[in-house]
Amino acid sequence: MRVLLWTGLGLSLVPLLNLFFTPTPVAQRCCSAAQLFNMDLVLRGVSAGLYRLGISIDSQNAVIGRSNWTFLGDRFERSVSTNRRTGNANDVKQGEAFAAEAARWDAFFRRNGVKTFQIMVAPNKESIYPENLPDWAAPGVPGVTDALFRGIGDSVFHDFRQPLLAAKQRDPTHLFYQHDTHWNTWGASQAFRAFADRMRFELPEVRWPQDEHYRLLRVERRTGGDLADFLRLGSGSSLDEEPILGVTGLPRELVQTAYGLNRPVDAERVADSRVALAHPVETRNALALNKARVLWLSDSFGGSMADLMHASFSDVVRMHWRDAFRDGGSLVRLLDEWQPEYVFVTTVERAFRGATFPSFLGYAPVAELASVIERDPPNAFVVSGMSGLERDPHDDSFRVTSRSSSLILSVPTEVQMGALARFTLALTCLDGSVSLPVQTFWKSADEARFHKDHSARFLHVGRRTVLDLDGAPGLQLPARVKDIRLDLRGQGSCERFRLDGLDYRPLSAVPATVGAQH
Repeated sequence: MRVLLWTGLGLSLVPLLNLFFTPTPVAQRCCSAAQLFNMDLVLRGVSAGLYRLGISIDSQNAVIGRSNWTFLGDRFERSVSTNRRTGNANDVKQGEAFAAEAARWDAFFRRNGVKTFQIMVAPNKESIYPENLPDWAAPGVPGVTDALFRGIGDSVFHDFRQPLLAAKQRDPTHLFYQHDTHWNTWGASQAFRAFADRMRFELPEVRWPQDEHYRLLRVERRTGGDLADFLRLGSGSSLDEEPILGVTGLPRELVQTAYGLNRPVDAERVADSRVALAHPVETRNALALNKARVLWLSDSFGGSMADLMHASFSDVVRMHWRDAFRDGGSLVRLLDEWQPEYVFVTTVERAFRGATFPSFLGYAPVAELASVIERDPPNAFVVSGMSGLERDPHDDSFRVTSRSSSLILSVPTEVQMGALARFTLALTCLDGSVSLPVQTFWKSADEARFHKDHSARFLHVGRRTVLDLDGAPGLQLPARVKDIRLDLRGQGSCERFRLDGLDYRPLSAVPATVGAQH
């Protein structure tokens, strides 16, 4: 009975608290039931009290560490669990696959006039401030990221953990916000400076910001960010530091528009790391150090780096790398229309070692192969099954009816394979899509199901893809092939297509005098 009385008393206080302490929006009438019984104020007070005790009300989103530092929870790329895990041989192999896929992207961009393609990996907050993690979240040593970079070796990837750890030792200024997932402008500037130092050798024609542009002028106050929002701490209860750098004093004439729409965008919203880019943003700075076009594929960690990027390059189109395949091939279409001289990618460590960034990187376009005269006739693969597709009997085209569509093709007699094989797909999107992510699987007659170890991912660009399956990292070729499955990941594009042909043969069927490009 007492529990019910106290519960009733508590509920009766909620309307009073909301009436006196919660402002009423202009568009909302006063004293509505939704306003009076809103629990946000109560949750904010409870969370603030628990926060001081190191207890999170939403540990899947935000974890509270030492000295009131907050970190991202497992809901995002299993950030905490992956950080606690020790890197192993499989992670090294994954790094080798990353290097091979990035090399394919690099070759594709260079064929399209791009001078350089570079991938910047921004560290997680816990990689720079592990001492502020709770004891139970201590990182594995060596970690997953260490193993990935061991496999990657010397390639287009930039590991920014060491530059930031070195800056942390030199200067006490925080490189990350305490109540936000992201690095601040001071942390981003250390990474950009390391990037510029490495690029001076590859791009000697580019002018980069000088020492005074990286100088810390002052530190202002800032309200809490996304982690404070998860913990419902409110705008005034968790102040962070906002470093102001010398780059802000550079003369500039910034014009920001939605790419292709000639429509101004809200610069503050673009700069806010909590606001996702819904459309590519074009930024022009007539007073930049270099008159050059950059295609910048960036997640939210690009926000604090934007001032330095726009000070360096006059024309920058920024879009999220996860949207590269949207709308029938946003990235390929941008590459053709924008014709950038440089393509840069910025991704955070948790996505890099999680599932989302590899899903972008893995669907790399295939290098163009020299024309060959094949000695044997093509294998007669015919459609034997499909899912999420309908076939039009009039023109033999296919229409996508599901977000997970696949096509199974079989050959009457198994194809005997060697160590190397060539896969050819002739497919035409009939809705104007310029590219289509495809994962192809193959299996023999005695295998019960398709397996990811017998598969390859690629970006089908145009009408024909020729892929040499040459024993790349993680790729296993069976001795015989009877069935092939095509998983089509168009993300709402290429909803109608024509399959003009498919062939899969041992590479020995190709004249040995013709060298394949990888």
